[in-house]
Amino acid sequence: MNRNVVKKITSSVLLCSMIVFTSPVMAFTKDETIYTKVDSNGKPYETIVNNHLKNSDSEKELQDLSDLLDIINVGGDESFSKDGNKIVWKANGDDIYYQGKTDKELPIDLKIKYELDGKEISADKIAGKSGKVKVTIEFINKDKHEVNINGKNEILYTPFIVVCGTIISNDNNKNISITTGKVIDNGNKSYVIGMALPGMQDSLGISQITIPEKVEITMDSKNFDLGSIITYTTPKIVEDTDLDFANKINDLFSQIETLQNSSTLLKNGSEELSNGANELSDGISTFASKSHEFNSAVNQLSNGTDTINSNYSLINNGISALSSGSSELAQGTSELNSGVQTLSSSLSALPNSISSIYTGTSGVVAGLNGDGTASNPGLVAGINSLVDSASTTTTNLATALSNISNSSAQSISILTANNTNLQAAIDALDPSSPVVSNLQAQIEMNNTAITSYTSAKNDADNALSTLNSQSAAASQSATSIKNGISQIQSTMNQINTGVNNLNNSISDLPTKLNELSAGCNKIAYGTSTLASKTQELNLGANQLGDGIGLLNNNTKKLLEANNQLTSGADTFSTGANKLSDGAKTLAEGIAKFDTEGIQKIYSLVNGNVKDFSSRVQALKKLSDEYNNFTMINDSNKGMVKFVTVVDSLKSNKNDDTVKEETKSN
Repeated sequence: MNRNVVKKITSSVLLCSMIVFTSPVMAFTKDETIYTKVDSNGKPYETIVNNHLKNSDSEKELQDLSDLLDIINVGGDESFSKDGNKIVWKANGDDIYYQGKTDKELPIDLKIKYELDGKEISADKIAGKSGKVKVTIEFINKDKHEVNINGKNEILYTPFIVVCGTIISNDNNKNISITTGKVIDNGNKSYVIGMALPGMQDSLGISQITIPEKVEITMDSKNFDLGSIITYTTPKIVEDTDLDFANKINDLFSQIETLQNSSTLLKNGSEELSNGANELSDGISTFASKSHEFNSAVNQLSNGTDTINSNYSLINNGISALSSGSSELAQGTSELNSGVQTLSSSLSALPNSISSIYTGTSGVVAGLNGDGTASNPGLVAGINSLVDSASTTTTNLATALSNISNSSAQSISILTANNTNLQAAIDALDPSSPVVSNLQAQIEMNNTAITSYTSAKNDADNALSTLNSQSAAASQSATSIKNGISQIQSTMNQINTGVNNLNNSISDLPTKLNELSAGCNKIAYGTSTLASKTQELNLGANQLGDGIGLLNNNTKKLLEANNQLTSGADTFSTGANKLSDGAKTLAEGIAKFDTEGIQKIYSLVNGNVKDFSSRVQALKKLSDEYNNFTMINDSNKGMVKFVTVVDSLKSNKNDDTVKEETKSN
C-alpha cells in the first residue's frame, strides 16, 4: 500500500473521530501522537512518537522531559541538549516538532481474529480464500486504577475511545457490514469505520446495556484480501459537559428521596382510606339494617294513625252527644230550680225522678271514668291516652327524622374528605398510570353516594319541618281537650255525689227542701259549667280530629319516603361494600407501586445511578490525568492520542513481503 492511501485512510479516521468526539480547545504545552505498526494478528513491532511543543509565550528555551530514543527535530532546525531524560530546546519563540522511538507497551492491546465460513483461521491462511469472512478486532484496556467509589474500592480503566477504519474493494467483496460502526459505499470501494470503548463496561459497573470493546467486520469475499486497518485512540472521552449529567443525577437522587417519602405518606393514607372504607361499609350495613327496623316502625305508626283516624269518629260522636246532653242537663236543672217552690205538690213522683237523675249522672260518670279495664278505660283516660300517644309518636318521629338528617350529613362529609384525598393521589401520579383510572372511578362512586345522602337529608329535613309545625297546633288542642275533660270529670263526680245523697235522703225530702233548693242552685251552676266545658271539649275534639287526619296523611308520606330511603340504603350498602373493596384494592396497588416501583427506583438511583454518577466523575479525573505517554513536566499541560496501523493481507504475497512493504511505506 502506498503512502497516499495510508494518508487518506488516516485522514478519514481522524476526521470521523473529530466529528463524533470533538474536544474543547485546551491551552496545553505538549501534544503527543503515538504511531504504532502492528502485524495482522495485532502484535506491535514498531512505535514512533511525534511531539508538538506549543510555545504559547514565545519563549527562547523550552524545557521538556522525554525517554524517547533517536530524537530528531522534524519541524525545523532548532537544536536541543539532552541530559538523561531532560531536554532543553533552543526554541527562539517558535513551536517545536520532534520525533523519537520507544518500546513502551501501549495502554491498548489489539487482538485480531479471522473466521472463514464460521471457523477460525490464521491470518496467513485466509488471504486469497473465498467465502463468508469475519474479522474481529478486540481492544483490551490495560491502563487500570483502583479508585474509591462511594466508600468502596473499585477497578476503573482510563476511558479510551477507539475509532478504527479500513477500505475494502467492492470488486471481490459484497454484503459488507460492521458492528458498532458505519459502512460508506461509493460504488467502487467501501469505507468501513467502527468504534469501541475498551474497559468502559467494567468502569461504569453497568449490565443493562453492552458497551462495545470490539468491532466485527463481515463480508462475502472472493480471493479475500484486506487493506491496512487504522485505529485512532484518545483518552478524552469524558469532558466537563458530561459532569453536568452527574450533577443532574444528584438532583434526581434528591427528588427520588422526596418521592420515596411522599410514597410512604401515600401508602399510609391508602391504608387509612381502606380502614375508613371498611368502617363506612360497616356503618352503612348497620344503617341499612336499622332502616328496615325504622321502616317497620313507621309502617306500624301508619297503621296506628289509620286506626286512630277511623276510630276517632266514635269518640267525636260521644263528645258531641256529651255536649248536647250537658246542655240539656243545664236547662233541666234550671227548670228544676225554678220549680222547686211547686215541688211539694208532686212529692209522690219525686223519688222516681231523683232515681232517674241519679241513674243518668252515674252513667255519665261511668262513661267518663270507665272501670279501669282495657275494654272500658273511660272517656277521660281514653282521651288522655290518645293525646299522650299522639305526642309521644310525634316526638319519636321527630327524633328519627333528625337522626336521619345528621347521619346523612356526616356521611356526606366523610365521602367529600375521601374524594379530596383521592384527588391528591391522582395529582401525585403519572396520568398514564392504570392506578389513576381506578382512583377516578372511585371518586365517581363517592359522588353518586353523596347525591343519595343529600337527597335523604333534604327529605328528612322537610318532613321534620312539617311535623314540627303540625305538632305545635296538635299539642295546644290536646291540652285544651285534657283540661276540659278533667273539669267535666270533676263536675260530674260532684253531680253524681249530690244526686246520690239526694236519692239516699229522699225520705227526708220535706225537711230537705231548703237544702234541695241550694243544691239545685249548685247543680244549675255546675251543669252550666259542664255545658260550657263540653262545648270547649267538642271544639278541641274537632281540632284533634283535623290534627289526627293531617298526622295520618303525613305518616303515609313518611312511610312512602322511608320505603324509598330503605331501598336506597340497600343499594348504598352494596356501593359501600364495593367502595371498601375498591379502597382495599387501591391500598394494595399503592403498596405494590411503592414496593415494586418507588422503592426499586430509589434503590436504582441510590445504588446504580448514584454509583454511575460517581464513576463518571472518577473517569473524568482519569481522563484529565492521562495527558502523556512518554514524559511531561508537572507544570505543563499535555494531550495524547494513538494511531495504530495494522498490516494489510494480500493473497499473492507472504507475510514477510507484506511486512517489508508496510515498513517501506
